[in-house]
Amino acid sequence: MALYLDDRHRLVGTASSLLAGYKRLTCRSPDPLRTQACRSSTCILVRYRRYGASSATEGEERSFRTIAAACSRYGVVVADHVIVVG
Repeated sequence: MALYLDDRHRLVGTASSLLAGYKRLTCRSPDPLRTQACRSSTCILVRYRRYGASSATEGEERSFRTIAAACSRYGVVVADHVIVVG
């Protein structure tokens, strides 16, 4: 899951997939809510685990850095990586 924030760190959008969500947020829609979502500048990645440790594995840290680097090319800062266990 991805949470998208604007410059003031207000939630402007969510997506179950980071790339699908960003594609959807970069829409060209006259709807004011979607236009506001298109202005996201920051993203927080949320990963869900059914069980286990609440800290990221080495592989998850590596993928976080890769995703953050890719997002930065499009002007979106990946601010955090949260693991939710439940």
